[in-house]
Amino acid sequence: MSQRLHVIYNVVAPASTINDWCRARNISFKKTAHASEQERPDMQAARSVWRKRLAWLLAHPEQIDKIVFIDEPGINTKMARLRGWLPPFLTATGKP
Repeated sequence: MSQRLHVIYNVVAPASTINDWCRARNISFKKTAHASEQERPDMQAARSVWRKRLAWLLAHPEQIDKIVFIDEPGINTKMARLRGWLPPFLTATGKP
């Protein structure tokens, strides 16, 4: 946004100033229109496979009854601990 302000209006404003201004007015904005993971080659390949499987499934509706969906509503990624206790000079890695 700061680059756009500079190009269009010739105004120099650091990103932190813009963020502070927006936060003071309770304005929020997304930095990207889509997840950056969509650009990764492995994710593009996985999406391609998914589309092919979906097309096959749509061509064979009799197979839909065999699909099992697993829902995990109790999982919350924000429940992970952010801090831990360790002896001095050791680093907490979150791994057992």
